[in-house]
Amino acid sequence: MIEFVSYRKDARTMKRKIYNELLKWKKENNGEVALLIDGARRIGKSYIVEQFAKEKEITSVMISLSYDTDYAVAYAAAECAAF
Repeated sequence: MIEFVSYRKDARTMKRKIYNELLKWKKENNGEVALLIDGARRIGKSYIVEQFAKEKEITSVMISLSYDTDYAVAYAAAECAAF
């Protein structure tokens, strides 16, 4: 999981940091492992992933847990079980 923090504070540094994490994920997993990006609302998580997928020609499926309640419940249960 990649923890995504405020993208607007220092946009260039944060873009580089998250982009490097996405490159690392792509290299290590070769598209065989799903990626979960967690963070505050409206800080650019979807945007940076969409741009990354477009630039690297990656087919992607995005599921927003804030809208997909079945997934949100499963995610919350998994988070509780992790502690």
